[in-house]
Amino acid sequence: KLRHAAALVNAGNPAAARAVLDEVDAKRPDEPRALLLRVDAERALRNYDAAERAARKLMELQPTQLYGPQALARVLGERRQYREIVNTLEPVVAKASTNSESSRALMGLRVTLATAYQELREFDKAVATFEAAVRADPDDAIVPAYLAQAYVPGGRPEKAAEVARAARVRHPNDLRLPGAEAAARLKAGQRDEA
Repeated sequence: KLRHAAALVNAGNPAAARAVLDEVDAKRPDEPRALLLRVDAERALRNYDAAERAARKLMELQPTQLYGPQALARVLGERRQYREIVNTLEPVVAKASTNSESSRALMGLRVTLATAYQELREFDKAVATFEAAVRADPDDAIVPAYLAQAYVPGGRPEKAAEVARAARVRHPNDLRLPGAEAAARLKAGQRDEA
């Protein structure tokens, strides 16, 4: 049933997926995979209250896992509830970071948290969070571009250009980085090098 529900969500039929998940929920109301699928189905149906309930239940059932907070952050992001994203993710990221966690899931949480900070115009916190993400995974090519973009509204376009340039040297085949560098140089007034 869960595979069927997942296939329905992926095929763009969240209403049918919801019906299948209702059947699963009747037999196993605490099934984590079903809750995660429920979040996706309800989000697709724009039923954010139900999506949030499922994500919060998932977090209760599996408090050490990172996919519950990520699911909740997606719901909150669609509602533009950035302060709630910060309140949810700050303690999760701090705890996971002390465990020397460098998983892709943690990277996703850091990026989501930093983006929420940017939306709240808390640029120093956004920069610090992106910097932590870069330190945790220096081989990731896109996070330095996000970091460079975070420096610009914080009033540090020269630093943005420096970070983007270094990332471009480290990842010469990533086509996203030259644009990030050019935008940062433009903001820094380095038009002739852009």
